[in-house]
Amino acid sequence: MFFTSLFMTKKKVRKLTLISICVLFFFVNVILVHVAICKDALGGENVLVNFGEKPYANRRISWLNPDPSTVETKGSGTYFLQADFKVNSKFEYPVLYLKAVGYAKGKKKTEAQYKEGLAKFVFLGNGTNQQSDALIRQGSNFHWMTGVWDIRYKFLVNLPSSWAHHDGLSFRLFWRLEYSSHADAIADYPVKKCSFHGNPKASMRINFVEKKIASETNNKEGEEGKDNPDNMKVSSWLRRSHEKSRWRYDRCHSELSWMGKRPYHVLVIGDSQPSYMCKHLQQFGRTSTDCVTIKGNWSNSQEKTLKGGNSLALVDFSLAYSNALNQAAETARNKNLTLVVLFNTQGLWEVAYGQLELFPHMLNKVLKTVPTNKLTDHSLAHKIMYFFVTTTAVHPHNYQPGIFKDSKKWAMTQPRVHAINELAISTLRRWYSTSSVRVDIIDLEEISLLQEEDPMVPGDMRHYGNRTNELLLAYLLCEVDESYYGRKLLT
Repeated sequence: MFFTSLFMTKKKVRKLTLISICVLFFFVNVILVHVAICKDALGGENVLVNFGEKPYANRRISWLNPDPSTVETKGSGTYFLQADFKVNSKFEYPVLYLKAVGYAKGKKKTEAQYKEGLAKFVFLGNGTNQQSDALIRQGSNFHWMTGVWDIRYKFLVNLPSSWAHHDGLSFRLFWRLEYSSHADAIADYPVKKCSFHGNPKASMRINFVEKKIASETNNKEGEEGKDNPDNMKVSSWLRRSHEKSRWRYDRCHSELSWMGKRPYHVLVIGDSQPSYMCKHLQQFGRTSTDCVTIKGNWSNSQEKTLKGGNSLALVDFSLAYSNALNQAAETARNKNLTLVVLFNTQGLWEVAYGQLELFPHMLNKVLKTVPTNKLTDHSLAHKIMYFFVTTTAVHPHNYQPGIFKDSKKWAMTQPRVHAINELAISTLRRWYSTSSVRVDIIDLEEISLLQEEDPMVPGDMRHYGNRTNELLLAYLLCEVDESYYGRKLLT
């Protein structure tokens, strides 16, 4: 009996000890979760944390609302898609890639049957807890035992109002965890690790249901992390009538095809992607066109040559631009045409190898070489029109054999493309306020972000196929036409 009692006592002690340990772990976990929630409520910082070589491994994917989301409409008649979802990630502030695609009615049996569809919208998040145009971070919890963040998001995007009266469209939302954080993704070359991941990824169906929201239900001003449709900008979609037709971008309308002959001479100056687009216009269009290719980065003296060797000194491209502009002006003068200059200052090179803080300074040096385009006799002939063209999007997801194996491409990220374009636009606006030269801006980043499925060749992450080049040309020349004929009416 004695030995039996002793054995039972030890067993009870072990049991009580295990229960005590479990209770302790439970309370510690609760405290950490509440700390994370409080941090979200107060607004956290985008802190750079290194989680090792493969931080994207062993993530779980789940949705907060497995039921189909709805397409809603406010009292004013604005339509939008809405979806709440959850991402499980080892990164606290990841950058998400989202794509909403509209399909003709009909059940798809496999994921492979979901092709490009009849309508699509693409958005890249900013990786912070601040409200953005289409993605709203609603909160997060940290699970310290697994080292994983549960992050809750709301996807909210406008639809063209006319689509609400079209039957035959059903929608699906696709997303990927694209970059570990915004801070990682905009780091200057050389970088120590690859910020791109492209995993995990998932998709869900979003039913097209009409529902009105009264204007008084909108959120009050000052509330953060909430959706307010009144504050959303109009989203850009690509649309087409059937899967074999070409995409249409409705931001600009022109009765003249991109191939049509125009009453002006076009000069395109830029690196590889603008040059490919320009040569396509030369080959198949009827507009008088010249292409000047200028390659190389100009804002990072630490960039190595492809063959190795010493670091390169900063390159001043001002003379190259000045020569190209003067030669094109002479050509236009001889042909008695207005000169239209479309230029991009080596955006792709700057994304891959440049330094963001030096980019505005180097761009200003080029802008000082731009000849005046002010009219003295109010005649349209011999006039020069300047357009800065933003850098097109890059798609590391397409890169083969895999961007993880090529450290020279680790800094070539879409957040850096956006940062370069924002710096260029702000620099141009400041410069234009004090300059006698007018330079308009045409944005190609938004359209090209929609065209991940059309690389120039398989595995290409930064150049586009003919379908996309023609889409970009149609929008470019439409914007130029509006400016050209608008100025003609003024003169």
